[in-house]
Amino acid sequence: MIEVVGPDGAVHQFPSGTSEDVIRRVMGERYPAQPERTLRDRIVDNVIGRDDGVMSFGEKLATALNMGGESMTLGLVGDEAAAATDSLIGRGTYDERLGQYRANEDQFRQENPALALTSEIAPAFLPGLGIASAAARPATTLGRLVTGGLLGATAGATQGFMEGEGGLGSRVNNALLPMAAGGILGVAMEPLAQGAGAVWRSVGPGVSAAARQAQQRLGLNETAARIVGDAVERDAPYAADNLAEAGPRAVNAQMGVNTQGLLDWIANRPGSAAAYVGNQVESMAESAGQRFSGVLDTVLGRPEGVRRAQANIMRNTADERRDAYGAAYDQIIDFASPQGQQIEDLLSRVPEDVIRRAERLMRAEGERSAQIKFTINDDGTVALSSMPDVRTIDYITRALRDMGDFGTGEGKQTGGAFVRLAGQMRSTLDEIVPEYGAARAAGRDAIVNREAVQFGGDLFRQKIPMDVAEDVIASMGDAELRYARQGLRSYIDQIMANVKPALRDQNMDAREALAPLRQILSRDGKTKLTALLGEEGAVALIDEAQQAYSVLSLRAGIVRGSPTAPRMIAEQTLEERIPRTFGEALEGGSGLLGATNAALRPLIDSSAFARAMRKDEVTNAIGQALMLPANAMPGNLALMQQLAPALRAGDQAAGRVVQNARGLLAGLSIPGMGLLAEPN
Repeated sequence: MIEVVGPDGAVHQFPSGTSEDVIRRVMGERYPAQPERTLRDRIVDNVIGRDDGVMSFGEKLATALNMGGESMTLGLVGDEAAAATDSLIGRGTYDERLGQYRANEDQFRQENPALALTSEIAPAFLPGLGIASAAARPATTLGRLVTGGLLGATAGATQGFMEGEGGLGSRVNNALLPMAAGGILGVAMEPLAQGAGAVWRSVGPGVSAAARQAQQRLGLNETAARIVGDAVERDAPYAADNLAEAGPRAVNAQMGVNTQGLLDWIANRPGSAAAYVGNQVESMAESAGQRFSGVLDTVLGRPEGVRRAQANIMRNTADERRDAYGAAYDQIIDFASPQGQQIEDLLSRVPEDVIRRAERLMRAEGERSAQIKFTINDDGTVALSSMPDVRTIDYITRALRDMGDFGTGEGKQTGGAFVRLAGQMRSTLDEIVPEYGAARAAGRDAIVNREAVQFGGDLFRQKIPMDVAEDVIASMGDAELRYARQGLRSYIDQIMANVKPALRDQNMDAREALAPLRQILSRDGKTKLTALLGEEGAVALIDEAQQAYSVLSLRAGIVRGSPTAPRMIAEQTLEERIPRTFGEALEGGSGLLGATNAALRPLIDSSAFARAMRKDEVTNAIGQALMLPANAMPGNLALMQQLAPALRAGDQAAGRVVQNARGLLAGLSIPGMGLLAEPN
């Protein structure tokens, strides 16, 4: 058997022994010679195509463009437009060409399903992205829902009308179903896109994962993390320093004014978080006060009160002091000696009113001495007619200190000069009359010690200039320093006594009560403490005072709410993240409107309680995060400060997901509406 393959691939069999001439003749009959094809024939076959059921490359391309044009222009350009164009150029009637184009589309879908689907869907994203962009412009969710619905319905109606056939009525009827579907899809586009963004925040990689990690480690839900993160970010420039000053027991709320303001918001709004925060801060304040009191007792001694301490000094040393001063007052001053001449020079610098005051003081205390005789020179200086005795000079020094009043009685400059002059006179008299020095030391020098107690009590109350305070402290002996510290201890004890009721009474200004403690912690205050206590004692007291002040300020901040920026931002964020229910929107009104609202709300607002619970969850999480010890976990501060930037980056990523989802949904809906728009 002889087999011969034809030009079309068919196999033809001939009996064995058939001659070649016979085979050529038979094959010629079966495959007659074709006329030579012209260039036009080849263009028609391969580009334009023939209505022969076989799609050329050109027909496939034209069909794909037709289908894409319909999707891209919502039916304005496509098979109908192509059929109308063909009828105008004489390629057949409109109905014939329309039928052929639609037959080509069906055949194209069958033979090339993937390419056909791509041709319909890909171009639809151009109008889809336009719809998505326009629908995203309104600022409110309701505005985006309405805009999406209107644009979707308009697109569906346009596509249905253009895809319809027949007259106006028929096309309008054909537009109804796509219009309804487009409106529904347009309304659904926003919540679906936002849902995609929420899913991305929940499971997305990169920055979204970083934000979730920070939230989880701090025990915060997303809304709480946004509120806390905003406050922490605002306090970031000073947070590390503030926490360091607050000490090892600092909590996150002590980062700065914004976190403190946020704590104030929690403590003064309804919900269980207020009680938790209040109890925690109260406990912190109590503990800080006890620790501060312990340090004060160690460094300054136990409080006794300025007046009581002075009375005890005078009573306990009365006998010894009387004998010692009696012996000193009996001594004669050698004014011819260099020290005596120095005493005389110092006395000439004492103003007249100080001398008069010394005389009155002596008479008031029953001390007898020769009358001080002096004249006033033309230049205002005093010329003594007779030299005073030891008793008189002692009272002059006391008058100088009284009128100096540590910088207030005669003004800061004059008062300071009086105090220094008194010190010079006393030290010089100690040299020339040793018994006077012994008398001043007797009984721990009761008079000076009494003044030292007053000095310590007035060190911050009277705002003694720093240089004057340093001079006075430098001239003090050990006993005077001890009594000055006792005076300071009594003053601080009074401050703390004033603070306690202010922290519990909304009618009192707790921050004003804390102002004296803040003054002690100022730069001048720390310098004075160092001069009085020495470096070691001052550091111990200042550190504990700073910690106590930080906690007490935190406590003072929640005594009563204030309309601070952190509070308002937090409340706004809470309302935005947990919006009011429809029933809550009905709340209020009077008369018939109020009665109607009251009747309707229970029927339609079953979610109000759930919303309140969600708010409680948020505020509880915030309160716990703020009261978390700042050193509770490694890198706590960095983690807290990472919240806001991570959430912003996550929002940006989720925003891109939302926008892409809007475009995807809008783009996919257009071919869907096209299917609904095709006439049955």
